[in-house]
Amino acid sequence: MSVETGGRPISPGARGEGGPPSPSDRLADVPGTLFDPRRSKAERYADLVVGERGWWPLLRYELVMLFASWVPGALGLVLRGWLYPWLLGACGRNVSFGTGVVLRHPGKIRIGNDVAIDDGCVLDAKGSANRGIEIGSRVFLGRHT
Repeated sequence: MSVETGGRPISPGARGEGGPPSPSDRLADVPGTLFDPRRSKAERYADLVVGERGWWPLLRYELVMLFASWVPGALGLVLRGWLYPWLLGACGRNVSFGTGVVLRHPGKIRIGNDVAIDDGCVLDAKGSANRGIEIGSRVFLGRHT
């Protein structure tokens, strides 16, 4: 099976062979990361969703998503506008997030000014072979994109 890694070889640990993968390779093989029996479910979840290890980043991500992602109406817009920037790598002014916006590896997501991200959008910056997601200023992301 071939895995796209941007031209660099995958260490044996990234495929589940031999020792544990290096930090730069831990997401080169997502199924291997997801089903690695040597790591706890919390570690696997943090690697695949949060993008940072440790209890504080996991707790921060979970609390923000629990209290803000699903809330409808103006209250939800205010909560997400206030809480989501705590998770993101950078967030400009006048950014609005619709309900159900999914953030994967939010620390690798940078958003400019005057941006609207509609309901159900998925921003997935997962992976070690990329620099993340950069959204410029004055951008609208349509619903469920």
